[in-house]
Amino acid sequence: MGYLKRSKHFFFHLIIVSIFLNACFVQQRQSVFKSEEKLLTFFNDFDNDSIASSWHLNQNMLSGDTNKFEHFEPNDLYGSNFKFEIPDSFQSNSIVVKINFKYRLNSSLQGIYVFTVKSDDKQILWEGKDLVGDSGKWQFFEDSLVIPVVREPNSKLGLYAYNPKKSSFDIDSVTIRIGNKIFPSYLKDVHANLNSLSTTPLNTPMFESVGLMAIVDSQYVESEVKQINDSTIQFSNDYFEMKWNCLGGKYQGRSNTYFFGSETEFKKPTKINRLALIYKYKGQVTEVYRNNRIASPFFGNEVWLGKQGFKLNSDSLAWFSYGNQNVSSLQLSKDKKILVANIDWSHDHPLLHFPEQDSATGDFKDISANEYALNGLNTKIFHNIVFYSGKKERSMPRILPTKNGCQAAYLWTEHADFADFRLHKITYYGNENASGPSQATAGFAARNIPVTKSVFYTVNDTLQNEDYHYCQLPSELASIKKTHGFEAFLDSLHAIGNEICLHTPDFFTTDSALMDEALEYITKRYGSHTWIDHGYNNGHSDNREDFMCDGLNSYAKYLWVKHDIRYFWNGYFEDKLPQQKFRFSQSRTIPYHGFEDQLPYPLSWENLKTEQGMYSWRTSTVFFPNSGSSWNYYFSDEKLADFVNNYGVEFNHVYPAHTGHPGFWTFDADSNLIIQPEFDLVLQKMAILRDQGLLEIPTVSNFMEYQHDIERVKIDINETGFQITNDNRDDIVGLTLTIKAKNLSNDFKTQFKGTRLHGDDIIFWFDIKAGEDLRFHW
Repeated sequence: MGYLKRSKHFFFHLIIVSIFLNACFVQQRQSVFKSEEKLLTFFNDFDNDSIASSWHLNQNMLSGDTNKFEHFEPNDLYGSNFKFEIPDSFQSNSIVVKINFKYRLNSSLQGIYVFTVKSDDKQILWEGKDLVGDSGKWQFFEDSLVIPVVREPNSKLGLYAYNPKKSSFDIDSVTIRIGNKIFPSYLKDVHANLNSLSTTPLNTPMFESVGLMAIVDSQYVESEVKQINDSTIQFSNDYFEMKWNCLGGKYQGRSNTYFFGSETEFKKPTKINRLALIYKYKGQVTEVYRNNRIASPFFGNEVWLGKQGFKLNSDSLAWFSYGNQNVSSLQLSKDKKILVANIDWSHDHPLLHFPEQDSATGDFKDISANEYALNGLNTKIFHNIVFYSGKKERSMPRILPTKNGCQAAYLWTEHADFADFRLHKITYYGNENASGPSQATAGFAARNIPVTKSVFYTVNDTLQNEDYHYCQLPSELASIKKTHGFEAFLDSLHAIGNEICLHTPDFFTTDSALMDEALEYITKRYGSHTWIDHGYNNGHSDNREDFMCDGLNSYAKYLWVKHDIRYFWNGYFEDKLPQQKFRFSQSRTIPYHGFEDQLPYPLSWENLKTEQGMYSWRTSTVFFPNSGSSWNYYFSDEKLADFVNNYGVEFNHVYPAHTGHPGFWTFDADSNLIIQPEFDLVLQKMAILRDQGLLEIPTVSNFMEYQHDIERVKIDINETGFQITNDNRDDIVGLTLTIKAKNLSNDFKTQFKGTRLHGDDIIFWFDIKAGEDLRFHW
């Protein structure tokens, strides 16, 4: 399972609510167990002989007369042992366990408090927290643990004091609370206005009504609803008019298909925060096809599906929606039984703007909301979702974002700040004296791992690497125009598959002429369609041409279009960090695949503020390894396996040749520069996974182009099987899908170029020509 053990710096400081903790230390004189609304509370002050069966105590360790406590002598190894089997009522949610107690150290040695989770006597999680402080003084311990919703059945929680250092200490007034983990909701605006929606009843197998949700310029807007005919409804307000229609029963000659579509025409300039159709569904959602491509039960109360889909069981049929949606995103709310079909939602295409200011730094404004009917452009939006009926035991095939049977993708993106040419050669060749890839002994080139490598075209002569205050190698900052031999080095990397792009033309703000020259050089020589920014702050010199500074409102936008730059690094998630609450220390997948999925977290997106065909891609954090041990922890075998096994996709953000980040490089015994051995070991492990056909390591441009291809792949299902249609102008080689293996025929796997059993899924891949329809049997 994915929750082997947790990081102290993450889970031990997560979800600590001070009001709750203070309330836990009220003077109680008996052991308490109570259950209300899935919140369980256990209290033990060791004064009452009648305690809940979950406590397993050694009576010989109790001390005190009128106020008893648990006393540890050096030979007492365990105490205050709390064992609890997680009940069925918590099976659909992640769980938060909160604990607090008083403790007193009687020696200079530390005690430990341990959290464990076991399943059938197999240890799934173990983590200990030191009891520290002044000897002889009562102190408070408070902590919490999150147990993911995806866990082994019959999981048992264990909490106990542990004394391996042979300390002497006391524990008293232990309170344990177990409840559902409440992740942030991204449907608050919908729930707040649900009773005010203009709705109309529907006579369809899957929905009983439809309503319109419009948040315009951060304000809810009411709309009038009018029934035009049996299949058409009109919603209207001061900003737009929408016509919604349903083609059901025999859509496209198929009796098992329903089509729901809309056309929205704007009457005046309108800033849309959310425009969504709210469908009240019948029956139960029995399977969700999550944005991470995992098919699972509907965990928690809400889910953001991106443009994936779900299965709805209603009466005797299952209704599937997947792969043919023309939507911004789909969301589901379990308690309200609603499907939110977002026609446009600002969270699906996030964007920040850093306005130029004299003194501010890091000051940004969220400008994610799209604006319509501007200068006669973008006056209409079209939306549709399609449902197919099928057998309840079936599961929908899902398109993976990877090729040729790979089940995960890891993209290396290098940022060029304060880089030294010698370190470039160290991290790509393993040797600063190597003349080319053929002499590489370690690093990216030796492991045949491509990088989207951003570089400076030129650098102001006065700027040196030692201007970075943590610099350990005073030297010239590498650039194409100023660093001798750097251009030939980049040519050699491009020849073996690396993508060379700009990290802005100069370290500081540039001008139109220099940017045009730099883009002309990069695109003609290396053919990259990618752009990476840096320094997106508010000062005049902080790269005002950046994507999130003034680039979209200046000459930069024109030059990006001129030179066919399409794929832009977007730092939204690194600045606002909404994903932090969905991270799990033992996994590289974000949001963690074992948690609920309400976080809107697209891989890439398009904003109307850009020209058509300009896309953002996101990173979640910057990785600054301090030493080799950082690589061992963050890229352990267990974490890499978890990443690959759970369809992980990550664009990383690293600085391998940065003079201030020696986690990528180090010195040998003779003070020669060498690649950090643990870094090179991670590259070797990724290369092995790639060679096994499990992990794809593409460049940004190649990966993004493939995402556009699979967006134009359609899936239709019927009683006998499913049909895949390639609506692209080009062939697709290695189109990769996955499906639940249960209830498939014995010869299912014989229909494809390649297949692999993966847990409960079968991964399969094949080639499909432009415009081709391929039919496969269950």
